[in-house]
Amino acid sequence: MEEALRESERFYRTIIEDQTDLICRYRSDGVITFVNDAYCRYFGKTRDEIIGQILMPLIPEEDLEMARQKFSSLSRKSPLTSYEHRVVLPGGLVRWQRWTDRAIFDDSGELVEFQSVGQDITEQKKLDEELRRAYKRLMDIIGFLPDATFVVDEDRRVIAWNRAIEDMTGVRKEEIIGEGDYAYGVPFYGFNRPILIDHIFLDDDGLRDEYDYIKRMGDTVFGEVFVPSLYGGKGAYLFGTASPLFDDEGRIVGAIESIRDITDRKRAEMVLQKAHDELEIRVLERTRELEAKNAEMERFAYTVSHDLRSPLVTIQGFLGFLQEDVRDRDGEKIDADIEMISDAVEKMDYLLQDTLRLSRIGRVANPPEDVPFEDIVGDALGSISEMARSKGVEISLAEEWPIVHVDRLRIGEALVNLIENGIRYSADQPRPRVEVGWRKDDEETVFFVRDNGIGIDPGQQEKVFELFYKADPEGEGTGAGLAIVKRIIEVHGGRIWVESEEGEGSTFCFTLPMVD
Repeated sequence: MEEALRESERFYRTIIEDQTDLICRYRSDGVITFVNDAYCRYFGKTRDEIIGQILMPLIPEEDLEMARQKFSSLSRKSPLTSYEHRVVLPGGLVRWQRWTDRAIFDDSGELVEFQSVGQDITEQKKLDEELRRAYKRLMDIIGFLPDATFVVDEDRRVIAWNRAIEDMTGVRKEEIIGEGDYAYGVPFYGFNRPILIDHIFLDDDGLRDEYDYIKRMGDTVFGEVFVPSLYGGKGAYLFGTASPLFDDEGRIVGAIESIRDITDRKRAEMVLQKAHDELEIRVLERTRELEAKNAEMERFAYTVSHDLRSPLVTIQGFLGFLQEDVRDRDGEKIDADIEMISDAVEKMDYLLQDTLRLSRIGRVANPPEDVPFEDIVGDALGSISEMARSKGVEISLAEEWPIVHVDRLRIGEALVNLIENGIRYSADQPRPRVEVGWRKDDEETVFFVRDNGIGIDPGQQEKVFELFYKADPEGEGTGAGLAIVKRIIEVHGGRIWVESEEGEGSTFCFTLPMVD
């Protein structure tokens, strides 16, 4: 029996001695009763130098109270404890150790001694400190980044939340660090939901659809979105960049997202786009206007050359007759030839004057002014009252008039032309009448001059505004009046058209810039 016990003791000691961990035993008063070889090597002493010494003096004063508390907490029900502390080696070198202490009790429950197993964790402590410092530097860098930035771990819990994102969202770092379940979506959308950073962990087409722009380049995801709830409901356009964080084995262990407020840039882009669109519209309108003017100039040149040729042909023909009649000394025919040539010259003069009047409209103009249309009507009546009275035409007027923003003289000239035209074509009616008034077509103010004359065939209504067009070629005038009116109205940005049925009179309608 005794031999078996001795064998067991030798076996146990062999195991203890072969351990690389530091092992020692000591009584409740701290006196060391056993140490293994690893313990001796670590402290650079023999067993004889260590056994019988007090354990605690090896522990620095600042860690001593903590170690004593650990010892005193051991009991039969709770015989095990672990802790870390520093030790002072011979020569004053300080190192870190981790110890696991066990209290050993006899069968009667009395404390016999303590056994401690320890490891040197100095290198681990240094590594931990380096990691802590590196982590602090990283957090400091993230904290001072100008872009709103946050970091999540592999479980998508927030582990970093910098100052810029605090300012953007109004959420303090202390309120969100450690939070998961898409808590980072709340400051942006008002409820827990995935945002750009979640594209690192999943590829969701539905989530993609919520972004105005989203693109993946390698492991990094870029996205642009409007968030209406930011800044107290003012909303903001945000551009985000999300990237994964990897461990040494290439596993994703987290992700980082940086967010930039691009509202000012987007608004500038919108302003530029609007300006670009407006410029395109203006260019298109200007192009159409130039095309229309070119076409008008072609028609104008053709019309002028055609209509001026007529009196020239007359002059040329009667000059030939005049030569013959002079040779024949036929005084009566000579007088008739001269009269025809004079009439043709006079007609050409009228045509040239009207042509010049038309060409000057838009080039020679008075500054536009706010004018009650009633005043323009009064000016026009002063010019045509004698003509109306001589032809027995009744002129009726609206009672109230709006205010327009126009060149008063030019619009007065156009109105005189329209009223004279109405008088001319209604004079042969039993009760000739010309009405000058205005009406509202939806939101548009339309002025009109209406007569009860012969009317205009629908097929001829577009031609009445052409230069030198005359429904009755033998009638008085050059036919330039309505072309001049049309030009005056269009130079003011208005429109003019005729509403008529043959035999039912005509209504010439036009629009002008209004004063609200």
